[in-house]
Amino acid sequence: MAACDAIVIGGGMVGGAIAFGLARAGARVTVFDEGDVAFRAARANFGNISVQGKGVGRPEYLRWTRRSADLWPTLASELTERTGVNLAFRRPGALRLCLGEDEWNARARLMEDVRAESGNLGYDYDMLDRDAVAEMVPGLGPDVVGASFTLYDSECTPLYVLRSMHAAITGLGGRYVPGARVTAVKAAGGTFSVTGEPDGPPTRPGISIGDTGTGMVMAFTIASALHKRKETGEGHHLQVAMQDAILHYMRTNFATTGRTGKPAGRAGSKIANSQSAPKGLFPCAPGGPNDYVYISTSTANPDHWNRLLKVVGRKDLIGDELYLTPRDRVAREPEVDEIVSAWTRTKTKFEAMEQIGGEGIPIGPVLDTMELNNDVTFEQRGIMQTMVHPVHKPFKMPTWPVRVDGQPTRLKPSPMLGEHTDEVLRDWLKLDGDAVADLKMEGAAK
Repeated sequence: MAACDAIVIGGGMVGGAIAFGLARAGARVTVFDEGDVAFRAARANFGNISVQGKGVGRPEYLRWTRRSADLWPTLASELTERTGVNLAFRRPGALRLCLGEDEWNARARLMEDVRAESGNLGYDYDMLDRDAVAEMVPGLGPDVVGASFTLYDSECTPLYVLRSMHAAITGLGGRYVPGARVTAVKAAGGTFSVTGEPDGPPTRPGISIGDTGTGMVMAFTIASALHKRKETGEGHHLQVAMQDAILHYMRTNFATTGRTGKPAGRAGSKIANSQSAPKGLFPCAPGGPNDYVYISTSTANPDHWNRLLKVVGRKDLIGDELYLTPRDRVAREPEVDEIVSAWTRTKTKFEAMEQIGGEGIPIGPVLDTMELNNDVTFEQRGIMQTMVHPVHKPFKMPTWPVRVDGQPTRLKPSPMLGEHTDEVLRDWLKLDGDAVADLKMEGAAK
């Protein structure tokens, strides 16, 4: 594939707009688009560029919506000029019909709230009675008592917009690849290349580093940026790519490359190009799939080796020139590993951890998810919690690991479909209880 600065997955209205904006800013863009078999906003809506009443209670969103709508005439003209496609853009304004005096009064209050929250941007509107609406809409139904009207709303033909954006992207040097359905995105951050056995193929890490790790670095940066904004009043535009985040977690691997001038290799349970031995997994009784301990002696503490020899019953090797220095032990690593393994095979992983760890040597048992799930200390500390769900059976899972003021974060199930409908309609749309009940009765809300 040709080199590009950005890959956009999905060539619908959202993906097309993002790709067009990037290409217009000078980026080399490639768009992978499943095609018209995908769900398309261009097919699902009626081309309404709706402003009226949007964003009440959320002033920043309200003003952002207004400004975005005000930019549409310029965007429509530019797309037509670049591609020759007429978007059929119009800005005639729009009516919001009211059925009954209560609805008209509620609409009037809503529109006044919108005007107040628009600030210096302003918000012009009219509340029209039935006669005024009838002049604009012939054949008005008998239940309509009036309407709100603004000039901000506009319309276009969505499929023409989509066609023009695709043409504009390629016209700016971008690549549009139709029929390219993307089912998964994996970060090419290098973790596969350093995972697996030395003589085997690259291996997928067993944990979710890309998704969680990227979110973690962004969350911390967001918190830092918010703190700086509070202190200085200066905001920031933050960006993170999954591939870039993974590089952050591979610092030691890049240190190896910097030291050796070669790619960091795979070493199974060991560390590639390690400077010390023993370091790695050692088998324990009774020989189950996870009956291992991980031991890590350090070059910074040469006494680790002598202490370990005492524990495993090989005092006779203390001072032996064959194993005297870390470099000597790395050169004879298979022999060193067998010296330790001959002893660990006679102990359970917990016995080995207790005896070796008791001598101040870094060691840890390999614990599987069931062992961790059954460890009552995690429950006692609130790290493992049982989430009670209104539909599914109770589910035990780990919570956020950081304790805040000494307390763990409590797990709650995600909201059920429609669980907060009443609050949203009441708090955001300012509907009273009767109006909400009517919407539910008509099947318009759940």
